[in-house]
Amino acid sequence: MKKFFILFMVALLSACSWFRTGTDDTSMWNAKKNTDCAEFKSVKVFQTLKDSALAKVCDKGETKYCSGMVVVVPKKWDLQLWDDKIITAPQDKCFVYKTTVEYETTGHEKKTVPVLGFDYKYSPKSEDEAIERLQQDATDFYKNCYLNFEKEENKTLKKEGNELCECFESFKFVSVDDLQETTQTDKQEEKFSFEANRYLFMQLKYLANLDNCMKKYPKAADAY
Repeated sequence: MKKFFILFMVALLSACSWFRTGTDDTSMWNAKKNTDCAEFKSVKVFQTLKDSALAKVCDKGETKYCSGMVVVVPKKWDLQLWDDKIITAPQDKCFVYKTTVEYETTGHEKKTVPVLGFDYKYSPKSEDEAIERLQQDATDFYKNCYLNFEKEENKTLKKEGNELCECFESFKFVSVDDLQETTQTDKQEEKFSFEANRYLFMQLKYLANLDNCMKKYPKAADAY
């Protein structure tokens, strides 16, 4: 199981702190600033690689001459990469540092640089917004799954890989009625109330689905 899936699981689990612990506790949904956001808003690609691009940070809003530190931007299903492209964080999102990677310069010098990703500038203002974000993250996750098995090094696993992606995609976010029915029979009914934890139940169902898919297609899961 590769780092991408692990990071995704961690992100979902950490979001548990967003759900309300009581119907009268509205303070949990007050939007809080994401302290992991990087200060810069744009980067400029200077070299495209197989599955990513090297870019330089654009300081102080400048996008014509970007000469800040070197970063890596991974290729995603909704992000095309080319030389000199300016990449700006989407609306309501910011750049964050996900991990680091080592690469070799044309002068054969090894460099360790940060890998960028996007995250929300603020935590959700409501449970509905938290659920909407979870649905979008799920969509991005399985679309990036299909992209992963288009890579040359994973093409021998493409059939099983696509089945894994279809397994992810087959998860449908349950309706409010379905969730309410779940809470009536769930063993943790006394611990969690439906009114306060609709988002939590949806999140736990999604994590269980991901785990089942990984176990069903272990070889493909290891290549993701």
